[in-house]
Amino acid sequence: MRLFKLVRFISVLFSLVLIVSCGSGSSSSSTPITPTITSFYLQAFDGGPIGPIYNGVISQSDHQIIVVIPSDVAERMIATFTTQNATSVMVNDFVQTSQVTVNTFVSESSLTYTLVATDGSHQDYTVLRLAPVRGSLTPLSTESIDSGGLYPTNIAIHPNGEYAYVVNNNSIVSMFHIGSIGESAGILVPFSPESVVTVGSSSISIVLTPDGRFAYVSNDGESTITMFRIESSGESAGVLVPLQPESIASAESSPTGLAITADGEFLYALNLNSGSISMFRIESSGESAGALVPLSTPNISLNQSTPVSIAITPAINGQQFVYVVGFLSDSIAMFKVESSGETRGQLTPLEPPTLLAGASFSIAVTPNGRFAYMAGYNDNTTLMLNINQTDSPGALSFMSPASVIGESGPIGVAISPSGEFAYVANNISSSISAFGIDSNSGLLSPLSDSYSVFNTTSTLFPFTITIHPNGNFLYVTNLNPNTISMFKIN
Repeated sequence: MRLFKLVRFISVLFSLVLIVSCGSGSSSSSTPITPTITSFYLQAFDGGPIGPIYNGVISQSDHQIIVVIPSDVAERMIATFTTQNATSVMVNDFVQTSQVTVNTFVSESSLTYTLVATDGSHQDYTVLRLAPVRGSLTPLSTESIDSGGLYPTNIAIHPNGEYAYVVNNNSIVSMFHIGSIGESAGILVPFSPESVVTVGSSSISIVLTPDGRFAYVSNDGESTITMFRIESSGESAGVLVPLQPESIASAESSPTGLAITADGEFLYALNLNSGSISMFRIESSGESAGALVPLSTPNISLNQSTPVSIAITPAINGQQFVYVVGFLSDSIAMFKVESSGETRGQLTPLEPPTLLAGASFSIAVTPNGRFAYMAGYNDNTTLMLNINQTDSPGALSFMSPASVIGESGPIGVAISPSGEFAYVANNISSSISAFGIDSNSGLLSPLSDSYSVFNTTSTLFPFTITIHPNGNFLYVTNLNPNTISMFKIN
């Protein structure tokens, strides 16, 4: 602040020297000083500033400030701003003081801030309050929270929307309550008194059964899957309790991505080193409920290397399909889930069994089973695919165009429960891209140039994205600062 004042003093002194030196001739004239607003943000006011800060985007060329504020936020707001070369700031002939003066900001309407310069000249700035684009992201009042471990890689949210589980790569799963009321809505709060459970070496992924009774964690370092029961009632509701035995060896080496069928009967685990899928039945009742039992054919080979992401469709004409992508692979493997007989739950390759595509860390399917999207890490695109519903059910084909350009290093992709929006985590640019999904064609379009990407200090080296079952909140794992970023979906 002292440096700012010194710079302003020197600039004023320098302008006065120019005026004096040039004022002796009738042909000489001074250049008017242009006062500017250099920063601006709003906060709701109720006896004092309350709630989150809404930063203004300043256009110096248009002298316009756009502030995106949800429509349910109060209209009476207090402004905090900084200026340069201004002796006073006025709104409707009333002097404005930063962090003091309260004004009414109506959605889709504007106020004019008039700056008076040191030489008496004026400059108007239009402050425009806009409602967020539907589907865009707004950081929660608590923007991020410590993941409870090192290198968070995955988040799973309980079907009831009350609990979140974060897998950290240092063999820790952190357990959180999810706020549901007022300003705490959507915010993660660690369980108390115990907020973590230990799992196997180099834990990677977590999935929950659709009924919320069981959870499973893949442990890449020791080629096991840890199995938990989720407490359903009492003071310990939501707590992960290890089954006995606690873990099962994956049928192959280094399990990574996990997926469970919609009926909760079968679990599939990708094996990074062996390039295969391990297939399990989930015991549904008795003392062994929740235990994983290898199928009669326990694994199936993939013709691709380093498989890391797996997605399962909802039922398409009574049939589910599985898609697998790998970071060092140039294809998507496609399977049918056998639905009857002795082979029920087994995976059978489609014909053809693969679709040529770029390398990816992530693939996601829309809730209606019509479209799939893949994060194209190497070329900074999101690939868009149709899922055949009729003559070749489950087969993937590229849309036209086949991809949409995004930010640097797209690595994680998630679809909103409504199927209306897609979100992509960009690892290199430390950002989140938001897209609308055309309900007919499936094509992606950025929600808006202004709102689609969030480069914030709370989102650094994002890895995976998880969306709350109610579609109102989005969570991002950040590898570098070991945090979880939390957003509201507008």
